[in-house]
Amino acid sequence: MTSLESAIKWIKKEHGGKSIRSKATLLAFCILVHEIWRARNSVAFDLEPTSPDAIIARVKLATYRILIRLYPSQMITF
Repeated sequence: MTSLESAIKWIKKEHGGKSIRSKATLLAFCILVHEIWRARNSVAFDLEPTSPDAIIARVKLATYRILIRLYPSQMITF
């Protein structure tokens, strides 16, 4: 089992469920993996490094945008 697979298994075990918070945790993890992949490609192909703070900011922004679209009547706080 790879470390990515074990991380997904851990998130599902610890934060599985149908609550908004559980879905937000899994969503944020998926977005984080995507943003790390984009940052790696940016360095490999464009020779432009991305700071960790920029990656975290993009993960937060994307997560909140999706949650607000999915749950417009809910107050999303963490």
